[in-house]
Amino acid sequence: PSESSVGNGSSTASSEVSRPVSLTSLGSCSSSGSSGHHQPGSAYLASAESLDSDPEPTGSQGSADSGIAEQEQPSVSPELRVLQEVLETETAYVTGLNEVIQVPSESSVGNGSSTASSEVSRPVSLTSLGSCSSSGSSGHHQPGSAYLASAESLDSDPEPTGSQGSADSGIAEQEQPSVSPELRVLQEVLETETAYVTGLNEVIQGYLEPWRADPECPLAQHLQHLFSNLEEIYEFNRSFLEDLTKANCVATKTANCFLQHHTGFSLLYNEYCTNYPRTMEVLVQLTRDEKMAPLFRERQVALGHALPLGSYLLKPVQRILKYHLLLQRLSKQCDPDHKPTVDLALTTMTGIASDINDMKRKHEHAVRVQEIQSQLYGWNGPDLTALGELIAEGNFSVVGARGRRHVFLFDKVLLLAKSKQDGVLAYKSHIMCSNLMLVEQVRGNPYRFTCCRSTTPVSSAPSKLGLPSTNGSGRCRSRG
Repeated sequence: PSESSVGNGSSTASSEVSRPVSLTSLGSCSSSGSSGHHQPGSAYLASAESLDSDPEPTGSQGSADSGIAEQEQPSVSPELRVLQEVLETETAYVTGLNEVIQVPSESSVGNGSSTASSEVSRPVSLTSLGSCSSSGSSGHHQPGSAYLASAESLDSDPEPTGSQGSADSGIAEQEQPSVSPELRVLQEVLETETAYVTGLNEVIQGYLEPWRADPECPLAQHLQHLFSNLEEIYEFNRSFLEDLTKANCVATKTANCFLQHHTGFSLLYNEYCTNYPRTMEVLVQLTRDEKMAPLFRERQVALGHALPLGSYLLKPVQRILKYHLLLQRLSKQCDPDHKPTVDLALTTMTGIASDINDMKRKHEHAVRVQEIQSQLYGWNGPDLTALGELIAEGNFSVVGARGRRHVFLFDKVLLLAKSKQDGVLAYKSHIMCSNLMLVEQVRGNPYRFTCCRSTTPVSSAPSKLGLPSTNGSGRCRSRG
C-alpha cells in the first residue's frame, strides 16, 4: 500500500493503492507506525478490505508519496510490455494461490485507545512456510506464522507469555527427529506388548473376576473352559513386559528378553492354544442361550468394549504367532552387532510358533476324527484314531458306483464311505496305504488321477490293525 496525503494542516485523508509484490518478499517485510501500533505496511495484493481508509499519517509519513501522477507510466516499449505481462500473470497466479494458502495478518486502525483489528489475507511463498513470524507492540503475539489455512487455524489464539511466546515460531521447529528403522521396530514391540497386556487385564478384571466373585452367577461352572489359563498368561506377559521396558529399546537386550522367557511362551501358550477350540465351542453355546447371553452383553457395555469377549480370547493365539514376525523385521533392520542375538531369538520364537501351529492342526484333526467316528456306521475295524493322523478328505468318483463317495485319507488307510441324509456316513470300502497304487494320469482326462489296490497286496497289514477284509483286489478304485 502507498499512502498519499491531500491538503494541509489537520485536514488530511489517506487512500491505499495496490501494487504487485514479488514472491521472495512475501512473509518477510514488516513495518511499524507511531505510538507503537502496527501499520499494514507488509506488501500484499490489494483486496476490497485493503482499500478502506486509514488514520491520518503524521510526520515524514505524510510526504512519502507526493501524488498518484508520479506513478503514471510513459509510453510502453515492446520489451517493457513483455515484462509487465510477466508481472501481471504472476500476480494473477499468486492471487489464485491465495484462495488455498493464506496467512492471517492483523492491522491496527486508529490512534490512542480507539483501535480495531482486521485480518487481510496475503499470498505466501512455499519456501517461507513454517519459518516466518511477526510480533506487535506490547509483546502481543501476531498470527504471522505461516501455515496452511484451515477452519481451525484461523481461530484466535490466547496470548503467550514469557518464553512460551517464542517457543513455536513455526511448524519446522516442532518436527521430530528421524527415527531409524531399527528403533521403529523396537518401539512397535514395546507398544504392542503394552496394549496386549492391558487388554488381558481388562478381560480378567471385567469378565472373569466379577463372575467368579458372584456365587449365584450361572456361568461359574463354565469359567475354566472359557478362560483356560488366561490368568497365568497375563502374569507371565506382565513380567515379560517389565523386562522389555528395562531393555530400553536396545536390540540385543530385547532379543535376550525373548530368550529368557522362551520356556513360558512354549508351555503356557501351547496349553491355551490346545484348549482354544473348546473355549470357542463353549462360548458359542453360552451366547446363544437366552439366559446367558445378557450376562456377556452387560459386561461388554460396562467395559465399553466395541468387540465381544470372543475377540479378546483370540488375542493370545494371535500374539504368540506374531512374535517371530516382529523379530524377523528386527533382524532385517538391526545393526550388525545386534544381529547374532536377534537371529537366535528369531529362531527360538519361530520354532515355538511352528510347534503351536502343528499342535493346533493335530488337535483340529483329532476333533474331526471323533466327529467322523460318531457319524460312521458299518465299520467293523478298530477306532479311527488307531489309523493314524487324518491327512485329507474329499468327494471322489468310484468305479462301479452311481454316486460319489466321501474318501478319508489316514496315515495307514484310505477309507471310502457314502454320505447320507442327516450327515450319516455309511462305510463302503477301504484300501491299506501299504497296498495303495496311484495312477497319476488317466487316459482322455489329464486332470484326473486314479487310486486302486496294488496287485501285490501286503497280507499281514490287515491282521495287525484288525481291519475287515475286502472283496477282491481290483474292485475298489477311486478317481479324483
